[in-house]
Amino acid sequence: MDPREFVAAAAALCSGALAAFVLTNPRTDAWAVYASDRELDRWLSSQPTGVVVGAILAVLVVGSLQRAGSRRRAWFGALVAVGVLALARWAVTHVGSIDSLIALHLAKTAAAGALLGCAIAAVWTRDPRGTRGLARLAAPGRVAVTVGTAGTFLAAVAYRPSGASFPEPARLSTSALGEPPVWLLVASATATVAALVVCGGRVQHPARRTLRFCLLAVLGLTVVHRVLGSWIEGREFSSTTTLWVVVAISLAVLCAATLVAARAVGRADGRFVLVATGVAAAAFPVAHDLRGPGEGPHFALVAAVGFVAVAAGAVAALTLPRVRAQWGLALAAVVLAVAAIAPDFGSDGPLLLTRLAVVGVGAGIALAATFPGGAAVAAFGLALPFASFALAAVASVPRTRVVYESAYSPMPYAPLTDSPVPTSTLTDHLVPVAMLVVVAFCAYYSSSVHQAEFMEPVEDEQ
Repeated sequence: MDPREFVAAAAALCSGALAAFVLTNPRTDAWAVYASDRELDRWLSSQPTGVVVGAILAVLVVGSLQRAGSRRRAWFGALVAVGVLALARWAVTHVGSIDSLIALHLAKTAAAGALLGCAIAAVWTRDPRGTRGLARLAAPGRVAVTVGTAGTFLAAVAYRPSGASFPEPARLSTSALGEPPVWLLVASATATVAALVVCGGRVQHPARRTLRFCLLAVLGLTVVHRVLGSWIEGREFSSTTTLWVVVAISLAVLCAATLVAARAVGRADGRFVLVATGVAAAAFPVAHDLRGPGEGPHFALVAAVGFVAVAAGAVAALTLPRVRAQWGLALAAVVLAVAAIAPDFGSDGPLLLTRLAVVGVGAGIALAATFPGGAAVAAFGLALPFASFALAAVASVPRTRVVYESAYSPMPYAPLTDSPVPTSTLTDHLVPVAMLVVVAFCAYYSSSVHQAEFMEPVEDEQ
């Protein structure tokens, strides 16, 4: 095994983690932005828009670098993107308007998407299929960028910057998470410089048709998520029946759109898109609890659990014989099934970390078992969970419903207690059920039995 590949893997791990941190857009009621209601609305609406831009750029950058052909160009592009993110962190302390914050946010997410695309293009140089056992780990960059991206997707919501992380006196920020920590920027820059120096070679040859369909699919699917997410959020204070009719219709449309996108991508690689959607559906309820009120587990502990769990699942999928993605999705679905029965179980403390670990292992198995041959599809799949706004909106329904019902009219089925907020409501049970349906749909249509049924081979134009 070439030692230089481990340098590339370290750079891919850091780049994936930094890009994922910037693209993470949790729903929260606490922002480091002091502005009028109208300005705050514009700032909030810009958050998902920036994530969409980043997801599209991740695929576009992969295609551009495949035409360039050089891994060093990919690492140089990653270094430039890290520099843009560092510059944006510095610039946020020198702005004083919402328009400037929105512009910085769009620049940050664009740089994060480009960073993710550069890292994937640099390490996704071989098709992982066709090899068995430890030979599948001969190029560890694929595992590293997946662990960095997926692990951060699971853990980043627990990040709570201290007051000193926001500039005074304005206390402005470009996102709900705040700016990337300095140590992550430094680690990414250092690892990327090392990869630029020692890791040469060629990237994948461009597959024009696959790239074209990936761009259309990522654009269409992210727009669908954006529209459906806004629709669900706009009905969160409606009656329970109205809300769940909207959720049911939205998830049906989303599943159909995901299936169409997977079919457009190709026969085998499209499974990665379905699996990424299933992973996002399983992860958002856990992320909701990690982001909930209170201090919660320390971010370093959450990050360690998330990264180790995803890495363990990915290595298991690549080394153990006949491991299927459906096993990983089924493992993650166990957490949803428990939440559907007992919504308050494991909402904090060690049990919350256990839920995170189970979902992380399942995500690692599912993603690694369906590693696509094309780098563009890998960029599409790894960026998709961050743009899954419809699933995020469904997962955050319990918080908004409890606030509304306790403030205005308690639900008729809520037990009479001394506390005005019920411990659980019908909505708390229905949210994991809805996510469980999405995971089951993705597992069903990503199985080998149905793979050939709905996905036809796509011949690439070289």
